[in-house]
Amino acid sequence: MSKLRKIISSLAALTILGSTLTVGAGADGFTQKGDLNNSGTIETSDIVLLAAHVKGLKPLDGSNEDILVPDTERWAADVNRDGAINATDISIIAAHVKGIRNISSSTNAYKTVNPLALPDEDDIIARALRLSEVNLRYYSPGGSENRDYDFSKGNESVETAILNIGIDCSGIVNYSLASLGIGTEGLQGSVNDNATRFGHVPAYTGDWLNKCNELEPVVDAYWVSGGETVPMEVLKNGVSTADQKYYYYGNDNAVIPVGSIVVGFAVDQYGNRLYYADHMWIYLGEYSSAGEVRERIASLTEKTPEYVRTKIGSQGFGYKADNSDNDRTHWRLESTGTWHGFDNYTGPQINNDFCPETKTQYLIYVFAPPKF
Repeated sequence: MSKLRKIISSLAALTILGSTLTVGAGADGFTQKGDLNNSGTIETSDIVLLAAHVKGLKPLDGSNEDILVPDTERWAADVNRDGAINATDISIIAAHVKGIRNISSSTNAYKTVNPLALPDEDDIIARALRLSEVNLRYYSPGGSENRDYDFSKGNESVETAILNIGIDCSGIVNYSLASLGIGTEGLQGSVNDNATRFGHVPAYTGDWLNKCNELEPVVDAYWVSGGETVPMEVLKNGVSTADQKYYYYGNDNAVIPVGSIVVGFAVDQYGNRLYYADHMWIYLGEYSSAGEVRERIASLTEKTPEYVRTKIGSQGFGYKADNSDNDRTHWRLESTGTWHGFDNYTGPQINNDFCPETKTQYLIYVFAPPKF
């Protein structure tokens, strides 16, 4: 008996035990992976629909291109997000229905997170990874250009706009936090509603200061989530990259925690601001190779490494001729207008280089991931 037939056979017993075959009971959009009938729960009837598609008896709505389009039926069917709809997806849903293994919130990229289940650094990274896997381009407004939506909001209309237009460096960080219900108090804008009041839609890099673009130490800033407020731990408060690598902090050069939010404000060798080069990213940690990074991404997104779609840099060396620096072991998740080490791609990506030695320096601010 084939694997698919065994799965369907075992599910017949579940159907007899009383699962309700509800079809089309939910909202217009399919917001949860595995909920093919859009009833609001994942149940046996979803497996029946998926099995009929896999066996060619009744195709799901849409085309194969819809697999990467959130809120479509085929997007909901590709539970492990490998770009295909097959028996593996049936197995994952079946395990969920049987109570063997739940479909995680990292798989359900747009599923609302219960504010009582306060997110950790893995959740923050997993949300940003969702945007890194759909081949988005880098987009940042220029001059007086404005957007009529805020990337920092994790709602469906904004996610649709991101897929159509692209996202910039502050956008991917703000999105990953806001879509988890994490906000701030005390900063100029960052991921709270102050960004709109100051005319920055979405909030940009300079908003991660008490006063926009005033490069003074950040004080009295707080994380907010699920009704709880905790002080931000600011590990670096404007330390130049000429004095210390971005991923170190303190006198003993301790490594910043995984999931830290890193903000870099560019200056030249004379201390003059270079606004066009400001940047921010999420620190992923130390890995010896792109292969190790790929395995880590797979663990956060319930994939196998070969199905990871995130663009990952391939540098095997640092930027000094004698290879004495160790930037190559420190990896970050970002959205940038340049691609470091792989074709000519821009947008969300993962890299392990920082910058070649130039006259540009960065004043680094590092916010440790929130701990509630």
